[in-house]
Amino acid sequence: MRLFVFISIAILLASCDKPQCTNYNPVFDQYKPADVEYRNELAGLIETTDKDSVLFWINRYDSVAGHEYMYADVIGRDICAVAVFDITGNEEFENYRRVNGVSYSGAQLLAPRYRIKHTDSGTLFVLDSVGMIVD
Repeated sequence: MRLFVFISIAILLASCDKPQCTNYNPVFDQYKPADVEYRNELAGLIETTDKDSVLFWINRYDSVAGHEYMYADVIGRDICAVAVFDITGNEEFENYRRVNGVSYSGAQLLAPRYRIKHTDSGTLFVLDSVGMIVD
């Protein structure tokens, strides 16, 4: 019985590993994730892909001019990039913001609910909630 539990836990942990990806998109090589061109390109790719096939892993936290952001690695069909999610004021991410993302790096976001907002100043990604954060 102990062996079965050990193997089950090992399989579960292995299944949470982030898959490797390689970027072939020149826009992602030329610009940084916070740049308008990068965000617009990523939004276009995500909007034309099955959202259930796009996976996210927490990369890092950043705070700029009173706004708080969660950078997340994005892997999907023909996507290997980083999304910059605005999480400013979102109570669901209070602990994440409080610790400035420390210890969350590499955790997978399961069932993320997010919006892609197109504005005159470029595309914005807003993270509303997640089903679970798996570390």
